[in-house]
Amino acid sequence: MKIHLIAALAGSIALSACVPVPVPGREKPVQVTPDTTSAAGRAINAFRTANGLSALGHSDTLQRVAQAHADDMARTGVLSHKGSGGSTPASRAKAAGYRYCSIAENIAEGPRDLATAMKLWEESGPHRANMVKPELSDFAIAQSGVYWVMVLGRPGC
Repeated sequence: MKIHLIAALAGSIALSACVPVPVPGREKPVQVTPDTTSAAGRAINAFRTANGLSALGHSDTLQRVAQAHADDMARTGVLSHKGSGGSTPASRAKAAGYRYCSIAENIAEGPRDLATAMKLWEESGPHRANMVKPELSDFAIAQSGVYWVMVLGRPGC
């Protein structure tokens, strides 16, 4: 299992190192259900609350962004913040109509369930840093096969 991080804040993007761990076999793409989205909201908001931060609201726009990128990674078999067409988290959000002042993306390959993906991100310094940015207000999480994408943002500014 590998995890990567990209944070794009006010138009700047930073890429972290990956953490290699065993990768399970490829699976058919799986779309996140409303139940998983609700569970993800509870998980990220419990994590933020425990860290003295405000809860995030789910963004349908960011959900489309996250799902499209998860599907792209599943289709290509490549874990990357760069999409197969060269897109970045920032450009994907912008193209979907999400005008942000803060945007961040966590990705993972391998976790078979939401709890495992969340645990990996919570225990990884750069991913954790994304999830505890106080300026964030929105989230989305998507899965396609063994690929997970969490997009966090704040519109406007």
